[in-house]
Amino acid sequence: MSALHVPDEPTGEEACGMLGFATPGPGIGGRLRAEPEDFVVVEEGGSPPRVEGGAMTAARVRVRNWETNRLVRQLGRRLHISSKRIRFAGVKDKRAVTTQLLTIEAPVEQVALIHMPDVEVLEAWPTDGHVSLGDHSTNAFEVAVSALAVGDEEARARIGATLAAIDVVGGFPNFYGVQRFGVHRPVTHLVGQHLVRGDIDAGCWTYLTHVGPGEDPECAAARRALAGGRDVRTALRDFPRQLSHERTMLDHLLHHPDDPAGALGRLPFNLQLMFVHAYQGLLFNLVVCERLRRGLPLSRPLDGDVLVPMDDRGLPDHARAVPVTAANLAKATAQVGRGRAWVSGMVPGTGAPLAGGEMGEIERGVLAAEGLASGDFRIPGIPELTSEGIRREMLMVGVRPRWEVADSRARFHFSLQKGCYATTALRELMRSRMMSY
Repeated sequence: MSALHVPDEPTGEEACGMLGFATPGPGIGGRLRAEPEDFVVVEEGGSPPRVEGGAMTAARVRVRNWETNRLVRQLGRRLHISSKRIRFAGVKDKRAVTTQLLTIEAPVEQVALIHMPDVEVLEAWPTDGHVSLGDHSTNAFEVAVSALAVGDEEARARIGATLAAIDVVGGFPNFYGVQRFGVHRPVTHLVGQHLVRGDIDAGCWTYLTHVGPGEDPECAAARRALAGGRDVRTALRDFPRQLSHERTMLDHLLHHPDDPAGALGRLPFNLQLMFVHAYQGLLFNLVVCERLRRGLPLSRPLDGDVLVPMDDRGLPDHARAVPVTAANLAKATAQVGRGRAWVSGMVPGTGAPLAGGEMGEIERGVLAAEGLASGDFRIPGIPELTSEGIRREMLMVGVRPRWEVADSRARFHFSLQKGCYATTALRELMRSRMMSY
């Protein structure tokens, strides 16, 4: 039976809607990313075709310790093109070693000769179209957890027990991971909440001034000073250079003090979208937690549930929603059991349907607690950020990590469908504080 296991001590993930765990028992503790090499990610699938004489270049690059938006900006400068002429299939974490796919409006010869610190062009070929976010199918992970809280023998026992419990649940809960919100400064969902409620000014200033629990003291002091007096000119002088997004916004506000929408518009568009998506992710996480708290299964449909079926690539088809009724419950159960469909939860938006039955009660309750209704994700003042929402599978199924423990380190090897978070699986095994991810 499903259950929500709430830890005795808060982990900090509660701010992201992850109120507990799907399995009982203690974790192994530890931390991720002591070094970038502790978190290796390789995008798989979705490579654009080779087209001789194509107008652009597809490139597979391996980067170390690069945030994706910053990488694209720097590549644009090296190639003397706008960063808008560079696209990528997936946004990757900074403190990691990642292999990812880009398409670039520049000649193959020029791309192949890029020399930047910790950036390696593994291959480049001509093609005739850009990749888009989500064009890859899976991500392969090799992750090391260091500084375990228990000895190696106990860690092996705890990992084994947790994975056995995950088998009973049917898979790892498919929470949106802490990276979607910000590990050291969980702020993206707070900005999104303001935008959805139509308060663009509050969203702008929240992004500039909200202080996170793991923030650098110099950055935190600069944010607090700005919050105290909203002195944009002084903030431009005092904000550290690494806060490049904030400095771009401040520069806009210096010249256009009454244009918070314009200030947010100076940010990379995928980051602007992330504000709304993170708020949607918070609500989805709360829905999953409430379903667990009520003891309802994540791996078996109930009357009123909504399924997402498998597409022709073997991935969840989030654009399709299949309501479960008493008439088709047996067939729906068989489809889920064969891995041909998934039980879903709401990622609310202007078009995503809500469930019926008890799941519908859960989803409407989460929306009501936020003062929202289905369809409230039109963004007044920034209509391009309006989101239709989707139905998202509540379990990551088929995740069978290979693992070993030695010398107070645990190593895990596994693959996840695009859109799923490695930290969401690892948190069930680690149960560390949020800052450890």
